[in-house]
Amino acid sequence: METTGKETREKEATNLMYRALGTAIAFRAGLYALALAAHLLSPQDFDPSGDMILQSASPIWRTLLVPLVRWDALHFMGIAVDGDYVQEHQTAFFPVLPAFINAIAHLLPSGIDLTARVAFAGIIFNQIVFLLALSALYQLVHATTKSHVRAYQSAILFAVQPASIFTMSINAEPLFAFLSFSGALAWEEGKDVEAGVYFAWASLARSNGMLNAGFFLYGMLFRRRSVARSIVGGLLVLAPIAAHQMYLTARFCPSNTIDDDHTMRRPWCPGRSSTVGSPYGYVQQRYWGSGVPFAYWTVAQLPNFAMAAPMLVRAVHVAFRELKHQMPPRPIPTTAKGMFQWMHQWLSGTQRPHAFGVPYAVQMLVLVGITVVAMHVQICLRVFSGYAAIFSVWPDTSSSSSSVAVMSKYDRWWLRYSIVWASVGAVLFGVFLPPA
Repeated sequence: METTGKETREKEATNLMYRALGTAIAFRAGLYALALAAHLLSPQDFDPSGDMILQSASPIWRTLLVPLVRWDALHFMGIAVDGDYVQEHQTAFFPVLPAFINAIAHLLPSGIDLTARVAFAGIIFNQIVFLLALSALYQLVHATTKSHVRAYQSAILFAVQPASIFTMSINAEPLFAFLSFSGALAWEEGKDVEAGVYFAWASLARSNGMLNAGFFLYGMLFRRRSVARSIVGGLLVLAPIAAHQMYLTARFCPSNTIDDDHTMRRPWCPGRSSTVGSPYGYVQQRYWGSGVPFAYWTVAQLPNFAMAAPMLVRAVHVAFRELKHQMPPRPIPTTAKGMFQWMHQWLSGTQRPHAFGVPYAVQMLVLVGITVVAMHVQICLRVFSGYAAIFSVWPDTSSSSSSVAVMSKYDRWWLRYSIVWASVGAVLFGVFLPPA
């Protein structure tokens, strides 16, 4: 009987997973139809770059691919087509996605134009990786909450997220999400080195992957994890970023080379006076105006802050919801020793499980701070897609139903917002209009 019950639960869990995957596939197909229709019905794209980069492709390939060849996809494609970094501004984009796309494109029939092969490979690759990320998120949520229903609901939020159209294009977010979720799952299972390997690859997908090093610091301080394995895990997260910057330095800073400005080497090269210590930081500032604290805080950017507000509010709400859940039920002590013990119990999160917990909440708050202070704030719609806690779901305690299957009112609101914004975003994306 116990075996039969276990098999039944496993079957139900599998069915929920397949339902979430089916929802993601259907929703993304609908969004692609919207983007394609917007492109075909529009007299002219806001920016013709997509058509230009695919001009050597056949008309049918160009028609089918160009609605998803927008914004950052153009830069990732350029790196993948050339097989390396050729122009300085490309160094703002990390290497693992172009490397995968380049490898897959060269497996496709050589009779097809290389640019079209790269675009097709990138788009198909991201659809597959997105589904793998959804599966990893499902497993992670179940590992932390012990609930298949909440895992399914979180997977649905991931499937219809506001930045869905960006995850369908050639961007690093789906790969980053898959690697980050898989790393967090390994960390929850106590596999620090395995988690470090996943997080290392995530760091080669997006620079904000370095935030995943916080898991190992937290594990040492509050989970009694092995110091040695935690240090190894943390180094695995940070080392790829340093190695990538060293590679770019070697690539763009050979001795006795004149750059485009007819000066010896770039300002970020060794031996040149620069306030920026890496090519990535320099390029973000020069070409995108990003990375400078409060530089985006202008009246002209108020619409972008308004656009980002729902995601930022969601992140803060999720973080404090997790922190509140972990708070010990007993009153706050008045003595220093008692306060220390109370704080340690709170931050360790061992007394009140079945939630993501403190490290995910702190990660959310740190990312919110970085986004608001030093990034183009509107990109938070897609940047947060790689952080599991943003998709956390809590039951509606005010519902007359005792079932945990009922999402909280706030989570239901977020689901509706995600569907609407994802649909609007698909239309705008199809004609190459902001937000980017």
